[in-house]
Amino acid sequence: MSRVVKEGELIERPRVLLVDDDAVNLMLIEAALQEHGFEVTALTGGQQALQLVTQWTPELIVLDALMPDLDGFETCERLRNLPGFENAPILMLTGLDDEASINRAYQAGATDFFVKSTQWRLLAGRLRYMLRSSRTRQELERSKSKLARAQDLARMGGSSGRPATASSWPTRRCASSAAGPPIRWTSSA
Repeated sequence: MSRVVKEGELIERPRVLLVDDDAVNLMLIEAALQEHGFEVTALTGGQQALQLVTQWTPELIVLDALMPDLDGFETCERLRNLPGFENAPILMLTGLDDEASINRAYQAGATDFFVKSTQWRLLAGRLRYMLRSSRTRQELERSKSKLARAQDLARMGGSSGRPATASSWPTRRCASSAAGPPIRWTSSA
């Protein structure tokens, strides 16, 4: 979905899944991200998020670290185990500014973390960076796949490891006169 953009905004609206059990935080962060050019789907729990991603794939995921039932750490670990989410950009949103929580976020598979604040521009910038990094990684993977296919095709050209050329194809020769001139094939029609 495209729209008129202001300086510093994205041309397209990247899809963000935002998960936070605190309704006020959810509303504030959702509004801030929408204002900074993101399309936000907001949920109040990790289990809801896990159910939604079976039908819809966000470009970025923002998880509150501490939630009842299924917290952000566990949600992150479960997301990482789902096909297609092994490398998804996941930002852990936390009110905790201690080293143990930050380490736990990374151990759970978070791409990055952000300490909750009202610095919405900083949060939006962090998400843009994560999105750009994710897209660069995806493009690199596509390029590696294309290169591998091209190398496979080149190997099929001959056992020498060099690409096949018209001069490298064997000419048809009669088995009894391997050193003789090539046989000319004519049609009998």
